[in-house]
Amino acid sequence: MLYQALLAGKNLIETGERRSAVLEKAIADLVATVPLLKLEYVAACNPETFEAVDEVSPGVLIAIAAQAGSVHLIDNILWMSDGQWRL
Repeated sequence: MLYQALLAGKNLIETGERRSAVLEKAIADLVATVPLLKLEYVAACNPETFEAVDEVSPGVLIAIAAQAGSVHLIDNILWMSDGQWRL
């Protein structure tokens, strides 16, 4: 589910959304539909410093973490500076 949520975020970006808060909320709302998952964080950030960004642009990392019982799950996607995605 985390990967699907990240892909939904990617789709939002590709359709023009650039506000990190909107992107993060949409991803969090999607994860919230899965009762077994407890979202720990979703963040759009600089991939080198992990500092949050207000607006997404090429070069941003979208990271997510959740807990399923005692298992911690993490995933991320990178919108590379050349406009391609590392999924």
